[in-house]
Amino acid sequence: MKGNITRRGAKSWRIKFDIGKDPVTGKRRTQFITVKGSKKNAQVVLTRKLAEFADGHLIEQSTVTVAEYTRHWIEAIAPARTGDKTRERYREIIEKHIITSLG
Repeated sequence: MKGNITRRGAKSWRIKFDIGKDPVTGKRRTQFITVKGSKKNAQVVLTRKLAEFADGHLIEQSTVTVAEYTRHWIEAIAPARTGDKTRERYREIIEKHIITSLG
């Protein structure tokens, strides 16, 4: 596993590390994280992230919005776990309260 640390500001560091290759394109995938504090803090975060990746526990960052995820959940996941009326009520709550507040 490869990774590096780059200074961004007086007390800000950017860690960059490989997270393997994209199975479809074969291109290298990298993840960037900004760490505030000392360089030692950044080194600790980098070491932890590399260990998480090696153990298969790294959660990749995503650009999915709350609205996209909740709509996906109500259509794809909820049907296996809830009844029709419950799902209908969840859909109302999601559209009227969650998405309007959080987007």
